[in-house]
Amino acid sequence: MLKAAKAYLVTQVTTASQGDLLLMLYDTAVKHLRQAIEKMRAGDVAGKGILITKAIDIISELQESLNKERGGDISKNLFQLYFFCNTRLLKANLQMNTDMVEEVISILFGLRQAFAQIMPTVDGVASIAQQGMGAEGASAVAASEARTQEAASARPAENPAADPAGDLAAEPAGDPAGEPGAEPAPAPEATPAAPVNPMRFRAANAYATSR
Repeated sequence: MLKAAKAYLVTQVTTASQGDLLLMLYDTAVKHLRQAIEKMRAGDVAGKGILITKAIDIISELQESLNKERGGDISKNLFQLYFFCNTRLLKANLQMNTDMVEEVISILFGLRQAFAQIMPTVDGVASIAQQGMGAEGASAVAASEARTQEAASARPAENPAADPAGDLAAEPAGDPAGEPGAEPAPAPEATPAAPVNPMRFRAANAYATSR
């Protein structure tokens, strides 16, 4: 029965639209945090730690899937907002502070509602959300932006890992057997992974382990 339930949940994730998937991620993170508050009140230190870690993992996936080039200031603000949420959750986990968890729940729920409002009118809302939202989403980020100021100074410098596939694609291999003087064929441009892929993985994992 448990295996069947997990298989159903994974199917639900893999067949969801991008917009639905984004909402599922927010809903799952909020669910874990609400359960973490219950564990805190019950004195279950290990249980709350597991649940908060699950929520942090989901938020990190949302953060990493942001398209900063197309999203502009909105994506930058979302990045800082996600960073702020994870910073608060780390402190809450150490201090057993339910108020900090409630604060993060409020932020995530606000973003979830903003995306839900633009879903009926925007096709592929998840991609748009990760590249730059509509007016409703932008308002939600702006309303929460003040909360990120204390975390902005603590934000570590970005040091994105190198893309081995991209490096290989950028350097065309030599052809010893080629004709003398012939120019090598241009290497195909590396196609960036769609933001939905890591989100699907995280959503499938979160849903499978939350039951």
